[in-house]
Amino acid sequence: EASKNLPVNLRAYYHLLAIENYLKTAGIEFSRDFELTPKGVDKAINKELEVKLFNDRILLSLKNPRKVINYVPFPVNKELNYNTSNELTAVIAEGNSFYIQYGNRFQTRLYPEYLEF
Repeated sequence: EASKNLPVNLRAYYHLLAIENYLKTAGIEFSRDFELTPKGVDKAINKELEVKLFNDRILLSLKNPRKVINYVPFPVNKELNYNTSNELTAVIAEGNSFYIQYGNRFQTRLYPEYLEF
């Protein structure tokens, strides 16, 4: 366990060092797309998020999102499907809205405008 007094990127860096060493010892192959340094981990954690809704018809770029995004076009009577640029990102239904969560960080809340398309 890394100290809670350290910034998130340093805690994650130390956790990743340990995990990667365990994987190497166990002979498990893995890959990552960032440099394993505190700066590389910080860059990976804070990389701009993208969420694509409804078969890539709507793209939300979440660099510095507002807390609430109103009137997001949603098709009538279709189940939400989405893809994200990061596996830790989820779009979660809550009441008459949806919120986007990245790990334990709230990103934004979406209020849909239902349209035929």
